[in-house]
Amino acid sequence: MNPDGTDDLSGFSMLDLFKVEVENQKTVLTTGLLALEEDPTDDRRLESLMRAAHSIKGAARIVNLPPAVSVAHKMEDVFEAVRRDSQALTRVIAGHPMLSSFPADLRKATSLRELLTDLMLVGVDLIERIAATPEEEVQRWSGSDAGEIESFTHLVDLYREIHSADAGNAPPSGPASPPLSERNLADHSMLDLFRLEVETQKAALIEKLLELEKAPADAEHLEALMRAAHSIKGAARIVNLEHAVKVAHGMEDAFEAARKNPGRVANCPVSNLSAVEALDESFRECPSFVNLLIDVMLAGVDLLSRISTATDPASDVKPSEISFYLRQLSAMLGIFNGKTEAPSTGANEGVETEPSAKAPKKNPVAPQTDNFLRITAGNLNRVLALAGEAQIETQRLRPFANDLARLKRQLAELNQAVDDLRDSLAAEHLSDESRSRLTDVRDRVASGRRGLNNYLVELESIGRRHANVSGRLYDAAIACRMRPFRDGIQAFPRMVRDIARQLGKQVRLHIVGEDTQVDRDILERMEALITQLLRNAIDHGFEEPDERIAAGKESIGSLTLEARHSSGKLLVSVTDDGRGIHYERLRASVVNKRLTTKETASRLSDAELLEFLFLPGFSQKETVTEISGRGVGLDIVYNMVKSVRGAVRIYNTPGEGTR
Repeated sequence: MNPDGTDDLSGFSMLDLFKVEVENQKTVLTTGLLALEEDPTDDRRLESLMRAAHSIKGAARIVNLPPAVSVAHKMEDVFEAVRRDSQALTRVIAGHPMLSSFPADLRKATSLRELLTDLMLVGVDLIERIAATPEEEVQRWSGSDAGEIESFTHLVDLYREIHSADAGNAPPSGPASPPLSERNLADHSMLDLFRLEVETQKAALIEKLLELEKAPADAEHLEALMRAAHSIKGAARIVNLEHAVKVAHGMEDAFEAARKNPGRVANCPVSNLSAVEALDESFRECPSFVNLLIDVMLAGVDLLSRISTATDPASDVKPSEISFYLRQLSAMLGIFNGKTEAPSTGANEGVETEPSAKAPKKNPVAPQTDNFLRITAGNLNRVLALAGEAQIETQRLRPFANDLARLKRQLAELNQAVDDLRDSLAAEHLSDESRSRLTDVRDRVASGRRGLNNYLVELESIGRRHANVSGRLYDAAIACRMRPFRDGIQAFPRMVRDIARQLGKQVRLHIVGEDTQVDRDILERMEALITQLLRNAIDHGFEEPDERIAAGKESIGSLTLEARHSSGKLLVSVTDDGRGIHYERLRASVVNKRLTTKETASRLSDAELLEFLFLPGFSQKETVTEISGRGVGLDIVYNMVKSVRGAVRIYNTPGEGTR
């Protein structure tokens, strides 16, 4: 929170994305201006230039950069004026009296279109410099460097006077610049950036909430959760999504209250939850306050996600849903503060308003990340294909080097033949001239051998360097297609917890190999099959807590998802420590479903018996539920893995678990 009461930039992520927007629109502006010099009457080009300037203006307004707003707005006005009379761009302005007011480099323009291009490129450079300014120095563009903005604005006004005078019209006033406080969603790219912010913080919220379940009194987790909610609130306020602001602010307040008293989070009594009528029935069943806190906050995460992905975020989510959730938050805070009665309207509104005093927040440091570019999958695949071709072409040097080595051996044989010929002829049969010619032939062959040997050594060196570079190029191209395993599994911890709670079981998910690199396409396709394996493990594999304790196990089941590379392939395993698969029950099920005879089933090995689980429609559950029982899950897994030339194996130990 700034001293003047306005919100901050919520971690600078939106400012960084504004820089990306400027970089993209800079390309559009530069390319369009240069093309406009070739055809100054191209209305479509002028319209695209106007849209690019408008996009930068909207982005600058969202992140509250008045200098960039001013420059982009002036450029937009110019393009609009030119679009109304593009014929004026063809007029010659050499010697125009008003040119003397322009800087020397702009006075060189001989036509109106040249002056337009030169002046607008000055504006592009100015916006780029503003965007590249470190966040802590941005204010200087409204202070010590404001003269540059004013100078550019003055030059734009001069240009419009020249343009309108030549056109015989008064200079158009242009649309008035809306005040910076007026937020709108006309620039859809910024709304997309808000959605990206919610998606990022959603993953952080879910991860920390699940960790909080293991360590309820961990103040660091609560601090991280508070920051994530605050970031979403700031991003929502920037794009004027009041629904999201209220929800995120309520969550932030709850995390702040918990952070101030983490001991009570772990020890707050909830024996009288049934008396809190304001709480939804699903929340009243929570066995501890930690579970209540996590369930209510996860509901808030889902609500924020719905708001961010809605077609019209301002209206698709009903106000009644927001009010209902805020009542749940208020009721939860009442329990935390020792109150069990239903909250009043005033208490509910207390969640929505800014508290009078808050602990000061540290400004987050902008992370140092690599620059990123937008690239299509098609372009990336072509780069990968070319890298593969480079490797293949490298291999063609080897046969060529072998041919040269063979030629080298032939020259050695020729040299030996000349020596043998000279030795076989008696000295008295050779004249001095003949002896000289034989010696000359021998020397030439030897010289050719030495030259060929040098070329062969150089060729082999080039071949090795080429193979090394093409190999590194191929590896780099492959790396561009790879993503860490964690990118495709962010939703699984939340899913495992929700399904386990739904089934009355206690399961803890362990993930191994989050940094394992996986092909992008494979990672996307794996999400559905891993989801199915996890659901099956929870529903079929794990026992009820009492049953696990009776079997000498911990009440909380352990479910492990692992990804690693093995023998050049990706190995993904899902392991549980549940009841395992009972072979005799499976054998009986196979016979009952008439998939084989009783005699044949009795001769099947354990591995052969497990293969029946992959058959379409095969399930050991007697009843169909929302989780499983239809017999399609493992069939989908099997077919998907086979489609990418993979294999599926089941390893089972009855009573101990399945992998």
